[in-house]
Amino acid sequence: THGRSFWVLDDLSALRGGELASDPAGEAGPAVALFEPRATHRLTLTWSVGLADGDGINYGPAFGMDGSSYDVTDPDGRVRRKYLDVGENPPRGVIISYWLDTVPDTSISLTITDSDGREIRRFSSDVDEKPAQRIPMQTGYNRFVWDMTYPPAEPFDQSLVTRKYEPFAKATEGSGPVASPGTYGLQLSAGRVECQATATILKDPRLSTTQDAFNQQFELARRLTDTRSALRCCVNRLRRLRLRLEDLLARLPVQTDALPRQIAVINNKLAGIEGALVNVHRETPRDDLRHPAGLDDTLGELLQVVAMADAAPVTQVVEVSEEVMGKISNHLGAFDTIVVSEIAELNDAAKAAGIPVISA
Repeated sequence: THGRSFWVLDDLSALRGGELASDPAGEAGPAVALFEPRATHRLTLTWSVGLADGDGINYGPAFGMDGSSYDVTDPDGRVRRKYLDVGENPPRGVIISYWLDTVPDTSISLTITDSDGREIRRFSSDVDEKPAQRIPMQTGYNRFVWDMTYPPAEPFDQSLVTRKYEPFAKATEGSGPVASPGTYGLQLSAGRVECQATATILKDPRLSTTQDAFNQQFELARRLTDTRSALRCCVNRLRRLRLRLEDLLARLPVQTDALPRQIAVINNKLAGIEGALVNVHRETPRDDLRHPAGLDDTLGELLQVVAMADAAPVTQVVEVSEEVMGKISNHLGAFDTIVVSEIAELNDAAKAAGIPVISA
């Protein structure tokens, strides 16, 4: 023992709870046990952390911060930062520990709910479900970290995007709104066994932010995220519809005149909506300065501003958010109108000409 190594016991809550101990009769404890996690402080790092991360070594995690790091993907699918020349912080999130005497024959799942019992996230060990993050399922002690976020916005369907080349930069999925300080339910399901526990999230003790301010911040972030999901689902539908219009145009008889003009009018309107919602000229995820931003980009910036500090959104951010969400609602309404009116009329004309109709 020359004092050259240290073991760090960063979370003893499972041992303190006593659930791992045998009962007085000498019989083994439960086959499945979910331990009450310790209270977790919600800490907001500088807003620029990870802003310019690349695929290799990142020199400086944020503006004004030293240290080199790179991202690693754990077996459970979680991406975390591994530091090369500075100390490493504990996992950022609620550390959830559970015990399995044996590995169940079926997959296990962990459901997180809010104080009213509404589901926030559900994580599974089932590889086929392709969850964003799998929970471990091994004999004995298991640990899973919930990063305290709600689900992110729905992604764009990349199979509908045509690029001239494969870009070096990769698009990031982003994260959903961060949970406000409060109490959250945990339910571990393993076969027929269900275990319950409670997770408590505390605010940074250095802050004077009120619970109402946290709730205002969360509510605006939730609305912006929901709006972004609706926008992206609409863009995915719109792009599929444009592909079907192109296919229909290619199958039209040569002597047909009216249908091509009808398709061209609809396609131009759809292109206008798509161009307002997204930057259709972007060639790579980092190519966001050469062309005007789409409303999806604006939502992303607003989400960053809302989450920049543990505070209620300022009046200007709220007003701009309402304006942007209103514009998006109008464009989504215009798309729905095209589907129920002009696409329906096009299908009627196609039927009359004996051509298969398209779906939207």
